[in-house]
Amino acid sequence: MKHFETVGLLLTAAMAIPASLCAGDREGLRLGGRISADSAWEIFAAHATNRNEVRRARLFCKGTFAKRFAYEAEYDFTRGGAWKDIALSYRISPHTNVAIGNMKEPFSLEALTSSKYNTFMERGLPNRLTEPRKVGMQFRTGYGTKRWFWHLETGYFTVPVEKVSQIGTTDSAALRTTLSYSGAMLWHVGASLGHTRYDDQKRKFSFRPESHPVTLKYLQTKLKHLQKSDRYGLEGVWQYGRISLQGEYIGTRFRTRKKVYKFSGWYLQTSCFLTGHKRRYKRKEAVFGRLKVSDKITSGGLGAWEAAVRLSHADMQKAGSLTTWTLGVNWYMTSHLRTMFEYVAIDMQTEKSSPNILQMRIAYDF
Repeated sequence: MKHFETVGLLLTAAMAIPASLCAGDREGLRLGGRISADSAWEIFAAHATNRNEVRRARLFCKGTFAKRFAYEAEYDFTRGGAWKDIALSYRISPHTNVAIGNMKEPFSLEALTSSKYNTFMERGLPNRLTEPRKVGMQFRTGYGTKRWFWHLETGYFTVPVEKVSQIGTTDSAALRTTLSYSGAMLWHVGASLGHTRYDDQKRKFSFRPESHPVTLKYLQTKLKHLQKSDRYGLEGVWQYGRISLQGEYIGTRFRTRKKVYKFSGWYLQTSCFLTGHKRRYKRKEAVFGRLKVSDKITSGGLGAWEAAVRLSHADMQKAGSLTTWTLGVNWYMTSHLRTMFEYVAIDMQTEKSSPNILQMRIAYDF
């Protein structure tokens, strides 16, 4: 693994060379990264346990060359290190491009929105039913007017980049399409489909509460002789000024040699900015982007304050179901620096007692 990481870091540097030679390209080369640190307290009836971790510590380089080509490479140094996005893309038209590399499958609004811009510290329980980044090829297109925009992305994928020696053991295809309207209100609706073929594999499955430092896992099961899975998702957003309402449903059907397992999950969340700001929607990508803080603390302001609540649910048939409530307050000190405070309540039907969780994060990206 160490040799793989070394080669990968050299590859990242090599990818920056073409962009640095493009003297006339205003996008030429960009280097950056992010770091976020979490602290969580598991609160049981008799005691509380504190856990801390560096959730993300990433560096990236990205840029363009030869006018229509773009590249990016990102590495996360936490938990032994792992590659994230490593991709090369070609822009066919302003709304159409193709990309090849290690990337996310086009499935689920929350999964595709960067963790830098999601409302909560962790994605909702249904995110466990999505696939990780994989090596593959993706096509994206769209068409729009001043108010309406239709977006479509689809792709074929194999295995994560760290498992390239296992290409052929798994492959998948996914598709996501959305329709949005941007006026006095924002309306967004979308649907996703995915299919994965497994080569008679074993797979452990579980849900963790929406707190990464907490090591507890729920609804644990093991699928043997896994053949394939089919999944579908529905998503929707309504936003009016500072108020936002968002929800998703994901269903997955796993087929083994002898049985079929049906897992599902959904979440519903709402948020409100107390300082008059609003979430920024990127309609060409059909995801949310960076909040523009107009009253930064570096200029003597109060920053942006957001209050949010989310209800998440996961169901694994006979293994049981899990429900969580998350209450959060986010303080955006600048557009690149924020502190998050959350309370997570867990309701597990098969457990006599479950902890409540208090957690916080400070996150900075550059």
